[in-house]
Amino acid sequence: MSAGRGSFLTHVHGTNREAFGPLEWGLFATAGLGFGSAFVFIALALDSLSPGIITFIRAAAGALAILVFPQARSPIARADRWRIVLLSLVLVVLPLTLIPISLQWIDSALVGMLGGAMPIMATIISSLLLRSAPRRNQAYGVALGFLGVILVSVPSMGQGSAAIAGIGLVLIGTGCYAFALNLAAPLQRKYGSPTIMARCLLVGALITAPYSWLARGDSVFDWGAVLAIVFVGAFSTGLASVALGSLIGRAGAARASIVAYLVPVIAVLLGVLIRDESVSLVESAGIATILMGAWLTSRTEL
Repeated sequence: MSAGRGSFLTHVHGTNREAFGPLEWGLFATAGLGFGSAFVFIALALDSLSPGIITFIRAAAGALAILVFPQARSPIARADRWRIVLLSLVLVVLPLTLIPISLQWIDSALVGMLGGAMPIMATIISSLLLRSAPRRNQAYGVALGFLGVILVSVPSMGQGSAAIAGIGLVLIGTGCYAFALNLAAPLQRKYGSPTIMARCLLVGALITAPYSWLARGDSVFDWGAVLAIVFVGAFSTGLASVALGSLIGRAGAARASIVAYLVPVIAVLLGVLIRDESVSLVESAGIATILMGAWLTSRTEL
C-alpha cells in the first residue's frame, strides 16, 4: 500500500464483511474485557494518584507490554511517522487524559456505559470519509446503540454540573477513539497492530510525561494504585488495543467499534462488585438495548 493520502483513507470497511467467526469474536472478547475493566481500576487508583500520573503510567506500561512481541519492533516508513503522531494524539493522549479526569466526578460504571457511543461516532466518521451511508443492519444497530446510550445517561444528568462535565469529557474521549479507529485501519493493515500500537503508546507516553511531572504533587505513592494502573496499561491498553487493531484489520473500523458494546457490561459488573456502585432499571434497559445493537452491527453487511 502506498503512503499517499488516498491510501490512508481507503479500506475503512475491512476485508471481511461476513458474520463474525470464532476469531473475530475472540478478538472482540479480549478487547472488550480489557477496555471494560480499565475504568474500575483507574477509579481505585485515583484515591492515591493524580490523573496525569495515571495517564503516563498507563501509556508507558502499554507500550512495554506490546514491545515484548518482535513484530512490534518492525520499522515504520518515514512518510507514515506523522500519521503515528496524529493517531497517538487521538487514540492515546486525549482519551487517556480525559477519562481519569471524568472519573473524579462520575462512577466507573457510567463511564463504561457511555463508551457505547463509540460505534455511533465511528460509523458516522467512516461514512463521511467514504461518502457512503451505513448498510441496513449497521444502521439499525447504531440506532439501537444510540438509544441505549441515552438510557444509561439519563439517571446521571440530574446530579449537577460536575456529573454533566464528566459525561461531556467521556463523550469527547469516545469521539477521539472513534476517529482513531478510522485512522488506524489502513496503518494496521500495512504494519500490523502491535507495531502501530507500540509506537502510538510510546509517543503518547512522551507527550504526557510533562503533564505527569507537573501533576506529581497531587499524588501519594501507593503500590496498590501503581500496580492497578500497570495492569490497566499492560492488558487493558496494550494487549486489548492489539486485539482491537487486529479486529479492525479483519472487519473494518465501523464493525470493530462494536467492542464498545461489551465495555458497558464489564464496567458495570466490576463497578458493582468492586466499588459497590449501583445501576438503575433505566440503565439496565440501556445496556440491553446496546447489546442488541451490537448483535445487529456484527451481522453480515446488507
